Amino acid sequence: MATRKRTDVLVFLVFCLTLFAATAIDLRFSFLREEENTRIRVTNSSYLISEWIRGSFITSDYVLRDIVTEIPYREFPLLQSEGPEYQRLSRFLENKRKTLPYAFTASLYNQDCVGVISNSIPKFDAGDREYCALLKGNPAIESVVTNVFRSSLGRLNVVQARRFEASDGEFHGFALLGMDLDFFSRWLEAVAVDRGSVIAIFDRNRAVLARRPTVPGIVGKILANKPLAAFVASDLQTQTFRGRSDIDGVDRLYAVRKVDPFPFVISVGEADHQWQGRWRSRAAGEAGATLLLILMAIVILRNHRALIRRSSDLEAANRLLANLSVTDGLTGVANRRHFDDALSREFSRAARSRTPLSLIMIDVDHFKRYNDHYGHQAGDDCLRKVAALLQRSAQRVTDVAARYGGEEFAVILPGTDTPAAARLAEGIRRAVERGSIPHAASPFATVTISIGIASLSSAGVVGPDSLIGAADQALYRAKQAGRNQIQIAPPASPAGDDPGDDKPGAAKPEDAPTTSQIRLSWQPAYDTGHARIDGQHRALFQATATLLTAMLSGRPNTDLAPLFDAVIAEFERHFEDEEAILSEIGFPDIDAHASLHRQLESDAAHLAGQLREGRSGLGGIFQFLAQDMIRRHMLEADRSYVPYLAGATAPPSATGALPTGRNPR
Repeated sequence: MATRKRTDVLVFLVFCLTLFAATAIDLRFSFLREEENTRIRVTNSSYLISEWIRGSFITSDYVLRDIVTEIPYREFPLLQSEGPEYQRLSRFLENKRKTLPYAFTASLYNQDCVGVISNSIPKFDAGDREYCALLKGNPAIESVVTNVFRSSLGRLNVVQARRFEASDGEFHGFALLGMDLDFFSRWLEAVAVDRGSVIAIFDRNRAVLARRPTVPGIVGKILANKPLAAFVASDLQTQTFRGRSDIDGVDRLYAVRKVDPFPFVISVGEADHQWQGRWRSRAAGEAGATLLLILMAIVILRNHRALIRRSSDLEAANRLLANLSVTDGLTGVANRRHFDDALSREFSRAARSRTPLSLIMIDVDHFKRYNDHYGHQAGDDCLRKVAALLQRSAQRVTDVAARYGGEEFAVILPGTDTPAAARLAEGIRRAVERGSIPHAASPFATVTISIGIASLSSAGVVGPDSLIGAADQALYRAKQAGRNQIQIAPPASPAGDDPGDDKPGAAKPEDAPTTSQIRLSWQPAYDTGHARIDGQHRALFQATATLLTAMLSGRPNTDLAPLFDAVIAEFERHFEDEEAILSEIGFPDIDAHASLHRQLESDAAHLAGQLREGRSGLGGIFQFLAQDMIRRHMLEADRSYVPYLAGATAPPSATGALPTGRNPR
């Protein structure tokens, strides 16, 4: 007995020492993990903000490119301030400025850096300005964005300027946009900032452009922060460090990032007391748990043998019970209870993380006839074979194949959008069809399945129940349309993915859905009342639908690039004809509408280049065609001129054919 007691005491001491050591090590590593997680968090935040700023100034540079391309700078010496050409150029310049809400001034300067046209100070001499010296003195510099400075109007601003393009390589002047610092501040006001955290934007002189939370009088102030100054002077793109703020004296973990090629620096900091407070809460919990474990150790040591034995038996029973409670006894796939729990969980995760989620509902065609003809045992065997095919198709750990009830099955596909779900569903349908399970009572002579697909983007989907309902309605349509096919729930937007029927005799790629194609469907409600425009719209719908179907078929980018170029060429010819019609009817917003056309053409050219180089994902092209070209332009922007079409008539020969007088850009 004494030996047993000594052994128990020794085991207790070893247990306590091991527990203390493990707790100390875990606390140390958890501190390092929390610090690293904070570094990642502030680094990611700085990246997102830098990308927003970069995107904004790239957009404004595109506007400047349009200006310097369209402005006849060689006629500057002939311009008269009240002449019609001067007024036309002034209106053109002002219209371009209005496309950028954050630009408060737009000006044109001649080769002497003297203002020719401006909405602020006429004939302003910018010869002593940094941007004039850079553009005039270095032909290799085409555009420049300045650090913050106080303009002649007395306001703090930054300037973006681009020189006029000239074949002789000489300096002929430049176009300029002035950006108010409120542009930075207004955007940061919309960013949620935790208590103790800070977001700031600086120029390369370390002058504050904006800060969140705001501090009175801080904008325009140059900070003498040594780590920030060292980072600006270095070749580093991004850096993290711990330091104390010169403004509020709070110790923070900072991430700083340069917004190349622009002279801006992003700083995002999270207070030490904030992220360390989270770690301290966990540390207190672990320390309390350690003490509690020590108090319980004596009891555990006395009863550990019986407890281990009972625990082993209990764990084995629980595993068996858990497996039985979530598995369908007939088919071996997940049962209805597991399906409901998994769908609720995955729907919440997808909604929270804004990731795709698709649901496939499957029904064995003419199953009652199968049972009546072959008997219920054969029917059970048929269901087991179909379930086995589903299990092989849903190969990812997160996929859930389940028996929904009777001869109905379901497959939950987290992280899967509608096109990918359609390809998987078609693979399942083909596998069952090729399984050659005889079915003499079916018109297909073999067991087949009908499939309905719905996703988070389907119309009316707001929760798990409505997702099931949308997929079930699609399944019902598949059965009504003749069975042995796929139907897809309609999307929420008018230009989304609509289920379509296969056309007899059409070529069907091996890996693409054969009985269900995703297509755009023209509705009478989309008509403008102008025969030529409506005819062109219908033709563009059909051309876009053909391209989307080719995309979903899995064809390589080398095959898709010519199709994409052809569709964009049709859109560009339509844009030209549409602008001519709008000019004829006197549409007052024709300039803004034409500007939208040019933006869409520019985006299309960019995507086409990426597609040819193999750098473009099909999701981006799908989004551009369905959302930008069809929904934003054709179904929204084009509605603005419908009231002006009253009384306008199309030529009698208008059939919807697109004009051919323009080369695609």
